[in-house]
Amino acid sequence: MRSRRLWLLGALSFSLAGCGLGKVAPAPKELDLGSPPAAETISWRFDAIALPVFNQSKQVGLEDVIWRLGDDGAPNRYATYRWSAPPARLVRERLFEQLSLHGAVLTESINSEMPQLRVTLMQFEQIYRPDGSTNEGRVTLQAVFIRDGQVLGQFLGSQAQEASANTAPAGAAALRIATDRLIDRLTRWLSEKLREQK
Repeated sequence: MRSRRLWLLGALSFSLAGCGLGKVAPAPKELDLGSPPAAETISWRFDAIALPVFNQSKQVGLEDVIWRLGDDGAPNRYATYRWSAPPARLVRERLFEQLSLHGAVLTESINSEMPQLRVTLMQFEQIYRPDGSTNEGRVTLQAVFIRDGQVLGQFLGSQAQEASANTAPAGAAALRIATDRLIDRLTRWLSEKLREQK
């Protein structure tokens, strides 16, 4: 079983890397999260909130497009693809756009009374089944809601989305859907926390 898994990992690594012996590798193609989802009906508002630059788990990487073979597999990167910006920046821009529909969003607090949402991107990667047959995009966010130096709530959520094919672009599309759904969950959680403070 172990030898079969190692063979699958080797075969998948070679095919995903797009290696060509003796050839100059082309510049990696850039992936992003695409257009944001359609604006929702605005049912709640806030005056202003601070959304600092995201922290990012070391396992997420910079612009690397990360994939794993199995949940416990070692992180690998596609040789022929990269993100147009670090995933933490892409996901923060997505959340910034969503929150901006409800009120003013700043990069830092201007006073202690302004609520602040500190977010860490814990996971942003494409996970293949152990047999390499299918894959899903998986995103995990941790958020801490702070006001006047006090922690008023903590959010930890993960979202997965099955990819339509075993390719980096299909994985990116799955990550986009997973990101938007997780941001929607985080936004709804934040709305509840803000209502509690009124």
